[in-house]
Amino acid sequence: MPLIQLSSAQFKLNNKDTDDLSQGSVNKYFSDALARAAVSVTTGTGLGYTSGTGVITYTQGDSDSVPEGSTNLYFTDARVRLNALNLMAAPTADVAMNSKKITGLGTPTGDSDASTKAYVDSIAQGLHWKNSVRVATTANGTLATAYANGQAVDGQTLATNDRILLKNQTTGSQNGIYTVNASGAPTRSSDMNANDEFPGAAVFVRSGSVNADSGWVCTNDAVTVGTTAVTFSQFTGTGQVTAGAGLAKSGNTLSVNVDGSSLEISGDALRVKSNGITSAMIVGNITNAQLANSTISSKALGTNLDSLSSGATSGISMTSYNGSAAVSDISVSLNALSAGVVDVAADSIAIVDANDSNATKKESIADLVSGVAGSGLTAGSGQLSLTANTISGVALGQSLAALTTAATSGITLSSYNGSAAINNLALNLSGLSAGVVNVAGDSIAIIDADDASASKKESIADLVSAMAGSGLTAGSGQLSLTSNAITIAGVSTALGGSITANTIAGQISAGTLTNAQLANSAITIAGASTSLGGAITADAIAGQITSGKITNAQLAGSIVIGKLTAKSTQQGFTGNGSTSEYTLTSYTPSSHHGTVKVYLNGMRLNKVEAQASPANATDYVVSDVGGTQTKVTLGANVPTGDLLYVDHWV
Repeated sequence: MPLIQLSSAQFKLNNKDTDDLSQGSVNKYFSDALARAAVSVTTGTGLGYTSGTGVITYTQGDSDSVPEGSTNLYFTDARVRLNALNLMAAPTADVAMNSKKITGLGTPTGDSDASTKAYVDSIAQGLHWKNSVRVATTANGTLATAYANGQAVDGQTLATNDRILLKNQTTGSQNGIYTVNASGAPTRSSDMNANDEFPGAAVFVRSGSVNADSGWVCTNDAVTVGTTAVTFSQFTGTGQVTAGAGLAKSGNTLSVNVDGSSLEISGDALRVKSNGITSAMIVGNITNAQLANSTISSKALGTNLDSLSSGATSGISMTSYNGSAAVSDISVSLNALSAGVVDVAADSIAIVDANDSNATKKESIADLVSGVAGSGLTAGSGQLSLTANTISGVALGQSLAALTTAATSGITLSSYNGSAAINNLALNLSGLSAGVVNVAGDSIAIIDADDASASKKESIADLVSAMAGSGLTAGSGQLSLTSNAITIAGVSTALGGSITANTIAGQISAGTLTNAQLANSAITIAGASTSLGGAITADAIAGQITSGKITNAQLAGSIVIGKLTAKSTQQGFTGNGSTSEYTLTSYTPSSHHGTVKVYLNGMRLNKVEAQASPANATDYVVSDVGGTQTKVTLGANVPTGDLLYVDHWV
């Protein structure tokens, strides 16, 4: 048996542990079963517990029914979108963009940086991009003081660490990209302080009153820092484009302003609006040769018509006419008309038509008599006859009661027996005695239609007053014209006066004359005829204008590039070390040789006059070959592999 040692009412087991002792009733040994049995859940908390497995479960549903705490937040799309990509864990596999673009990239600086198309294009064009600068100089300045912290360059106040482009220094070797220090002179930037960092270096200027949004390139082929005069040339300024006269700019889009009355935009074209050209817009005179119809009665416009002559019985007299001035003294004399035999059934007379603006018209006598025939009268073939053939119920030709006659009554009784009806009564007006007519006081006999056709006396003054129709006024038995003037197109001319052609033409209302009423109803401009009311397009006019006839002063606004037949183009060549002459595939006339610009490896070369010779590899001359080709000649052969670009207009 093991040895048991007792000391001070305590005992100590040597070389024994709990595995050798039986479990008591209070201090029980730990086991999974006892641990699981000791766990319980509170009723009503939504929790369930299985003691056999020790698993606690939520019995009231899923996380949608559990309120969100303040620390452990639920996952939502909105919360994920609020996180910037740089806060996300780096991907561990390739990321597919599903044929979409990544936009808004910055200019790359590291080997593994993503590149923008503009950066790749610039590298392809031989440019070596530098990080942008804040401002660029516009004039020379003292290097030690002009570009210190707090100084102003191109309207911008410099601050520490600003990158600036010096390009206008009188000492050209000082030009380049600098960094502004906290005090004192600036220092060359770390990306442009070595010789090989200058040729083809390109930089973008972000701000400034003059140079904002412009791009500049170093045109030196080789540079020794501090010795070589460094030059920069602007190669882009898209942000500096502004809308000129007649143009409007919205974002990167230029559009043409139109007034909507003479010019309009139709689809994708600028055109003259229908009826948009007025007489005031035509500069100079339109010659007869430019008109489709330029004669009147076979006489050219601007020449004299043949002199007018009047017939012996025309009733027209001309008192002043010289063949060139308007006829201003023409008059109508009715007394000069020849006498004729009246045929009331067929002849006509002139009337003033009250139903047609008092126009002078022809009216047959027969129609006039029909209009005059009132009660008791019947009109036929220009003659009036009595509608009734009785007198006091006695037929005409029968006997009336006994009558007595005055000596000058004009009534003759040839047979009368006093008992029978009067059948031999005759009215002989020739027997009436002659008298002096007093139209204001005399009367005539009438048949009164308003009183059973009774014969009555009517004053001549009343008769005339009733007969006064449109254009006539009755007074004291006399008829007179209401107006002693003729009004044509709003112009009044007294009877006996003269109506000139110019007077009538000047009063014709706009739009009342049709082309068919005009002797000349078309306008011919440069051989193209257009009817009045038609549309003369700008293209039709432009196609007929002789070269060189439109001056700048005649242009209302600017002509956009898209409207010019001349276009800017570029052609590239690769040097082979043995050629200095290059013939362009597109022809530029000698008058436009000034538009030919030559670049060698991104550096613009110097153009010399055609009569001179290029002195070295940086000079070139442009010449015309047979009037069909354009040739560029450099002062030296282009080295093998060097890139030569020629910009020109064709």
